[in-house]
Amino acid sequence: MPRYFVFLLTFGFSNALFSQSEIIENKIFNENIKTVEIYKKGFRFAYPVIRLNSSEQLVLEFDELGEERSDLSYTVQFCNADFSPSDLNPIEYLQGYEENQLNDYQPSFNTRISYNHYYLEFPNDDISPLISGNYVLIVYADYDREKVVLQRRFSVLDEKTRIEGVVRRSSEVSTMMQNQEVEFTVTDAGANMSNPIDFMNVTVAQNNRTDRTRSLLKPDYIAGNRFNFLNPSKLNFPAGNEFRYFNLKTYRYTTDRVIHIGFEEPYYLFTLYPEKPEADLPYSYTQDINGDFLITAENVENPQTEAEYVLADFNFKAPKLPENSDYYVVGSFCDWQISEQNKLTYNFTTEHYELRLKLKQGFYNYEFVQTDGFSDLPDNALTEGNFSETENNYAVYVYYRKPGTYYDALVGYTVLNSLKK
Repeated sequence: MPRYFVFLLTFGFSNALFSQSEIIENKIFNENIKTVEIYKKGFRFAYPVIRLNSSEQLVLEFDELGEERSDLSYTVQFCNADFSPSDLNPIEYLQGYEENQLNDYQPSFNTRISYNHYYLEFPNDDISPLISGNYVLIVYADYDREKVVLQRRFSVLDEKTRIEGVVRRSSEVSTMMQNQEVEFTVTDAGANMSNPIDFMNVTVAQNNRTDRTRSLLKPDYIAGNRFNFLNPSKLNFPAGNEFRYFNLKTYRYTTDRVIHIGFEEPYYLFTLYPEKPEADLPYSYTQDINGDFLITAENVENPQTEAEYVLADFNFKAPKLPENSDYYVVGSFCDWQISEQNKLTYNFTTEHYELRLKLKQGFYNYEFVQTDGFSDLPDNALTEGNFSETENNYAVYVYYRKPGTYYDALVGYTVLNSLKK
């Protein structure tokens, strides 16, 4: 069947899953889906951004717990600058088949918990992007788009600007010791931007976190083809602290931050060292991976299929919270989202907060956050503290909607680091 005919059959259903005002987040919808990773091929810690019409690819990996394998397929949704669904039809932004099966998988080998590990490279011979901008990769079951199991954001870059900038301590006296300020200049190097105030949008994300993002930013000063972003009130971020970490690479001996390893059929049980809030402690630099994780296991050839799923016990000695307030453990491993699965529970006997998580063996960054019952966003000011010296990445995305078109092209992208001037 010709590929263009497949598009004619399917493009009308692409936006059915999302309302036009909905912001599409990274999310897992099936409790058996674990350890989702999306990254630039060959660069595990690079954010999921690839260049249009290049040989660069993204890699999506994840596990499905259990011996049985689901029939999984995937598609791609184009989005606006804020990751709301675009009105474009797939034939306008995709080349190839809109729907494809996810056939590259391997069963786990010699593990106590059985799982199937899925692997996808994108673009591939079946599907590739035609235009730059924001996309969401959607995986669903049983050929039914209503049965979404996971979705992951990524971006495609058609670089037509240069971005130069710096991250420094906040210039506002009240937040000078706690916050970081981002300042940068976007130079038009081929986008031929007209009326940038109306058609240009910029997003800045601390460590590429959706909960630490400033979106739909406009330039504060324009000089010819140079657009300056230097407003402290818009680009001022709580700096946070260096991330906590633990290593589950082996169950044969304890590693740093693991106090005991036991066994509760069928899981190995890792008890982490008891921890306390660090907001009142002096800042101390510790090299981290900015909230990310890396799957690794000792004495195996392929950790992706041979690493075990284990249990990790957290113990957090912190003040008892009032009703409607809670503590959570967050990181890239849970998409920075708060849920019942990563909420700590108060133990009245030990007077500590506790949590047990099921995780794949690996090295993990994380932090404790607090909710207050009023704000939608969790806060780490009291659990971790904010220190302007903290090492952070700031991803800068420049979008331009050319007059006469109906989509936000990604024409600029860079990552600024708070320690690299």
